[in-house]
Amino acid sequence: MSVGLEIAIEKRLDDEFKAEYMFLVRARCGGLAVPNATGRPGRASISKKTGDVVLEEPCPDDTGALLFSRVVAVLKRHWKAGVYPSATWWAG
Repeated sequence: MSVGLEIAIEKRLDDEFKAEYMFLVRARCGGLAVPNATGRPGRASISKKTGDVVLEEPCPDDTGALLFSRVVAVLKRHWKAGVYPSATWWAG
């Protein structure tokens, strides 16, 4: 069942060791999960060596790590493919 949630994920930093991304839910894109999205971002980074994803700064809209868990899945999928896109997303 779709809840109408869309998470924007945009790269902010990229070096030889990690890629850092901001993630957020834009206004009117939170569906049932985040009905009053503020549009304020969180930050996460992924290790290029191990694929470990670290929450650098929580997103104010992310209660219960719902958004972060989806960001982890997206970033790991890209890591497994060996790519670090400038922008990506999760929707469900």
